[in-house]
Amino acid sequence: MCLFRRKTDAQKNLNDRELIEKNADAIGALKSIATEEMVEVLKLLQEEVKYINPLVDSKAYDLDKKIRNLIDDLKIEIVKAKEGDKAQAKMDGIIRELKLKIAERKALN
Repeated sequence: MCLFRRKTDAQKNLNDRELIEKNADAIGALKSIATEEMVEVLKLLQEEVKYINPLVDSKAYDLDKKIRNLIDDLKIEIVKAKEGDKAQAKMDGIIRELKLKIAERKALN
């Protein structure tokens, strides 16, 4: 009796599609707490993430997870910046890394 089943390609594609949608929604949520200068950057990032094609490849799914983690890191830095901490340099670094991961992910298509 086998307790574990391999995911089908359709299920992997669906999981990746859901993760891409969650990433785009998370960036959209960041726009509500970000500064005015940051909102424009986030809009561009959201558009890039929104139109990533879902893939069955496990490397693509891993990159989507890394993008999600970077979005969470960016959220923390935005909140710190709101509280008065000087986190602009760290936010810029995270945004650069996020753009790089998005470009890597798009290259897989």
